[in-house]
Amino acid sequence: MKDVSVSIDAPFPPVATETAAYFTALREAGFRGDIGGDIANRITFATDNSIYQIPSQGVIFPYDGEDMTCAIHVANRPDFAHLTFTPRGGGTGCNGQSLGDGIIIDTSRHMRRILDFDRKAQRIKIEPGVIRDQLNAYLEPYGFFFPPHVSTSSRATIGGMVSNDSSGKGSIVYGKTSAHIEAVEVLLPDGREFEFNESGAGDANAGIAQSVAEIIGPHRAEIRNVFPDLNRGFTGYDLLNAMDEAGDVSLASLICGSEGTLALIKSVTCRVTRIPAMTAVVAIRYEALDDGLRAVPGLLTVKPTAIEFIDDKILNMAQESEFWPVAGAVLSGPEDEARAQAMHFVEFEGESAAELRQKTVALDAHLGACSGRPGGPLGWRAAMDPADIRAIWDMRKACQGLLLSQQGRRRAQPFIEDFVVPPKHLADFIAELNLMLAERGVDVGMFGHADVGVVHMRPLLEMTKPEDRRLIRDISDKVFELTRKYGGLIWGEHGKGFRGEYSAAVLGPRLMDATAEIKALFDPRNRLNPGKIATPKGHDAKLLALDAAPMRGAYDQAISKELLAQFPKALHCNGNGNCFSLDSAAPICPSYKATGDRRYSPKGRAGLIREWLRLRATGDEDALAELTPGLYDAFDTCLACKSCSGGGCPVRIDIPQMKAGFNEWYFARNRRPVSDLFVRNLETWLPLLARIAPLANGVQGFAPVKALIREWLGIVDLPQLNGLAFEKGLKSLGVPLLSAEAIVALSVERRKGLLVIVQDGFTTFYDAEVALAQVALIKRLGANIVVLSYRAGGKPLHINGHLERFRSLARKNARDLSVIAAAGAELLGLDPATTLMYRDEYEEVNDEFPPYRVLLPSEWLNRADLPKLASKATYQLIQHCTEKSVHPETTAQWLQIFGRAGLELEIVDAGCCGMAGLFGHEACHKKMSRTLYDQTWRDVAEGAEAGRLMATGYSCRSQVKRFSGVRALHPAEGLMARLKP
Repeated sequence: MKDVSVSIDAPFPPVATETAAYFTALREAGFRGDIGGDIANRITFATDNSIYQIPSQGVIFPYDGEDMTCAIHVANRPDFAHLTFTPRGGGTGCNGQSLGDGIIIDTSRHMRRILDFDRKAQRIKIEPGVIRDQLNAYLEPYGFFFPPHVSTSSRATIGGMVSNDSSGKGSIVYGKTSAHIEAVEVLLPDGREFEFNESGAGDANAGIAQSVAEIIGPHRAEIRNVFPDLNRGFTGYDLLNAMDEAGDVSLASLICGSEGTLALIKSVTCRVTRIPAMTAVVAIRYEALDDGLRAVPGLLTVKPTAIEFIDDKILNMAQESEFWPVAGAVLSGPEDEARAQAMHFVEFEGESAAELRQKTVALDAHLGACSGRPGGPLGWRAAMDPADIRAIWDMRKACQGLLLSQQGRRRAQPFIEDFVVPPKHLADFIAELNLMLAERGVDVGMFGHADVGVVHMRPLLEMTKPEDRRLIRDISDKVFELTRKYGGLIWGEHGKGFRGEYSAAVLGPRLMDATAEIKALFDPRNRLNPGKIATPKGHDAKLLALDAAPMRGAYDQAISKELLAQFPKALHCNGNGNCFSLDSAAPICPSYKATGDRRYSPKGRAGLIREWLRLRATGDEDALAELTPGLYDAFDTCLACKSCSGGGCPVRIDIPQMKAGFNEWYFARNRRPVSDLFVRNLETWLPLLARIAPLANGVQGFAPVKALIREWLGIVDLPQLNGLAFEKGLKSLGVPLLSAEAIVALSVERRKGLLVIVQDGFTTFYDAEVALAQVALIKRLGANIVVLSYRAGGKPLHINGHLERFRSLARKNARDLSVIAAAGAELLGLDPATTLMYRDEYEEVNDEFPPYRVLLPSEWLNRADLPKLASKATYQLIQHCTEKSVHPETTAQWLQIFGRAGLELEIVDAGCCGMAGLFGHEACHKKMSRTLYDQTWRDVAEGAEAGRLMATGYSCRSQVKRFSGVRALHPAEGLMARLKP
């Protein structure tokens, strides 16, 4: 990096003239990918999963390898000689590896193609942007997998894993990424292209291989002495493995771990491994973490595939998380469970049950011999079922997220989170480390790979405080000293990044010179990811110190307390990138899945809102005016599905809440679109429109009127109103429709066990058949019910930023609901989105009134006694994305309800349907809405047996009817259809 003296007041200076000219020349040269020189892209790519914030000059997104070549060839024109480039994959690095003040080259958006697969040779060639989970999903049907098991596998790219030489669970057997790389196709900064393989063979590579041999050869003895004998070894230029004892050079090994400082990766050829036939996991409980760590050398004698550990802090948080209902059923022990303060997960793999049994018996014998002794295990339990094993590893994989979910002022920070020491020293090392942190008043939670001595630890610091930021240097230096004392390294798994300054103490001057010569051989002008790992020999640039790079907290410090009170989670995003998952069924950020644009992800939006708040606090009106359109665009694509406030985001960032606050501010300064008049008043107008439903339906179905609605209001595909069908149906069912006052005025006897159904406008007036089915089912089950008279809930008001009007409405509704609850009645909603609004968006007014809770249908039905059914049947259910992400326990509730009724229920793992209230009806969003529907819903809806597909959300059922012409049932309809008359 050329200059890191970025002003805290103005961290995003204008794009340099040279950069702007480069972007223009790039387009003229035929570059087909995307170019992001706007402020929103620059902010989005200024952070990763680290404590740093480095403003770049812009981002380019090559479409393919030819685009990458084009970018470098243009960069080698004399006019652009001063430009630097930082490659970026998933952006999940914890130490600033993919941050730079030049131009970012992002491969994750477009370069995700699988180029060739040779099943017989167990070899696959891919582009660098292929995600690890994407690769394994492709390989699984063939019986293979790519072993390096990083916790960020849903968004970590293979190119990034190569650049970081990543590893994770199971590395004691499978090693690091470099152990599985056969060749890398690279592009050097001078425009030359090579395919580096393991042996260095090939005429084209001969010159570079010979030069590397001349650099490394004289130092082989020193290299062997310097590198600790560790499974994880050393990150950076892999001097240990780049040249073997025979003098043969592996240029591919040199690229692995080089963090994009030597070359750009155009493709990777990987070796793949057969999926083990069987797996078992044994969970071992210990009374103290120290007991578990001291047990590791003994556990290694039984030859496991992996030994993972969690400490008391993680264990306690896991027991309160959504993972525990499933994982806890496998892990829980007898009375000694309460004493457990640490846990090991020991994994075995085998090709037969007999082989697996032999391994677990050996462990059982070892544990039995240790049991009852001081420091011995409290107990252990084996899991053999694949679903149980998956639950255990899902919980272990979530450890980082559990740490990050802590909501205090001090939050978990990554900067010493991957140190490694020999397993035999792990307990003593951790004891001394904990003492050092305690002396500084710093709390911490930890987990990691005990089998190879790698610990993941994130100290809790408040990074907006200068004194806590100063602890980064103090703690890092102390940890480095401790790793040296115990024969380890401060970099064990997550690369060097801005921690390269410690290399000199580890390598010594001669080997540091060797790394500088290697950098000069590949990148003599220091154009690739400068400031990391090494600087070219003869170049005056220096490695950037870990506390010299600008930190995100320093910028955040400028945001006033008053603004943070309005956006309380604005600073919580740490860059973990869980929202970058492109798994179409995962309940997190549909707009990112539809676009692949990181500005439209929760992380991207959180970064933009942080800068927006900082600019408001500092009063930089010009910069604010530049940023605002990009932030408006980012929020406009948000479906307000709330998945980011559920389990999909470790910190539950709640972008819809920020969207509402931003819209309130924005439209106080800008004219609202005409469509807002319709959205703002729709819930209030619905009772009136229902009374003239035939006329309203006929008018809106008239082609010229439909065109006018589209052009004037920007609204398309409006559904037909049901008129007063719900009100009439209630009379037929003999269910009273009462106001809040009338309900409270009922006699004490009449209120005994009373269940009050709370309407929502969309189910009542557009899906009355479903609303009546729910009422009929509940009455059939013997409930004493009444229906609360209709009132607008305010969801559209909140989404569009009419917050004063929303609060007024919410206050009135909350008062009525509180009064009803205080009278002894239970409350039940009909649609997940509206029902959960009473628990979430109403939160800011709820504390003004006595507590109440509006139940979801599954919560009430799961307590009810279901009668005998006329016949058995099998149904498929897709849950509303807000319901399943914010309250994942509802999935188990629906399974239990149908199971008790004797019905088979398959929960379909689908993503967002793309409707999200009125979002899908807005003309500007119809294309995205259809894209999301096509990703996971269309095939299910059009492949389901008639009358067997169910959906809990009104929006979802409406979308199925709109795009597939299929009527999806509500679960209540499925149950009612099977009840005996």
